[in-house]
Amino acid sequence: MSAELGPITPPRNDHFTPLPEDPMSTTPNTSTTALSVSTPAWTAGIYGQLEAAKPVAEMLAKSELVPKGFQNKPNDILIAGAMGARLGLDLFSSLAGIAVVNGRATLWGDALMAVCMNHPAFEDCIEEVVGKPYEDDFAAVCTVKRKGRAPKTVRFSVIEAKEASLWKKAGPWTNTPQRMLTLRARAFALRGAFADALAGFNSREEMEDTEPREVEATVHAEPKPAKRRTVEATADAVIAAAKVETEPAPADHPEAPLPETKAEPAPVKDTSVPACQAAFGKLWKFSEDGKKSAVEILKLWKIERVAELEASDDEDRAEFLLAVSNASVRIGVAQ
Repeated sequence: MSAELGPITPPRNDHFTPLPEDPMSTTPNTSTTALSVSTPAWTAGIYGQLEAAKPVAEMLAKSELVPKGFQNKPNDILIAGAMGARLGLDLFSSLAGIAVVNGRATLWGDALMAVCMNHPAFEDCIEEVVGKPYEDDFAAVCTVKRKGRAPKTVRFSVIEAKEASLWKKAGPWTNTPQRMLTLRARAFALRGAFADALAGFNSREEMEDTEPREVEATVHAEPKPAKRRTVEATADAVIAAAKVETEPAPADHPEAPLPETKAEPAPVKDTSVPACQAAFGKLWKFSEDGKKSAVEILKLWKIERVAELEASDDEDRAEFLLAVSNASVRIGVAQ
């Protein structure tokens, strides 16, 4: 088989017949009775394609040019290729467009659009924003036209994002809010008009906003490695601001106040990415001071999103949580 997986067509009826031999196993399939459990006939095509694609997947898995989520994972490459073939995507488009979020395969917003645009019934997709940025009625509007059907129009506004606890959420909902409104309206409209083409796939952006937010593999871009704190980095504003010690006033001052005592940050126990996201989000939402401290922490670790800590080890994430905890103590965020 070539680097591309061909389309996989399910059977037109539910008749199942036993295979003479399972191509993925050395054990012959000897099932011959109607009452025994047999392999659906249509899976023979999948087995044959995956078996033939193994050398290609193993080669790609060793390359640094494939998305990081697929490196050293030839089986994941095979399954992603098979899923993409079902959607009409070639192998490399599948690797670039499929991401696993909360244990479920999803499509990036642009890949979602590509799948629908390749459908023979696709006519047009019109996207626009209406209202005054960023008032409650500011909204992204997506209209999808399918041949022979009434247009499907979906509107997603700031007020709806607020009701879903998405507005001003740390990450792209803060950095690129208009884009996120557009992607949410697009996903709803495309899924409504082309459920047959998308076959149950949700958009990655939508699923990532669903709790618990746990990204097992992201294949759109290679995450940046987190940087550990160094002694030199203590000059950074966030570290200076996060210091909990307070110098006492001179003893000879007649009205010198007693040194201020602040609570020590809680010890770090859970160093998972969701724990980092939860602590960071709490700091971000607390106040403007909290948001400024959060931004400085991201700059210090040289990352744009907390999810990028997936590429770091437990020690790095523990230090990240410590910086967040120190900043939280300083501005009075409840621990």
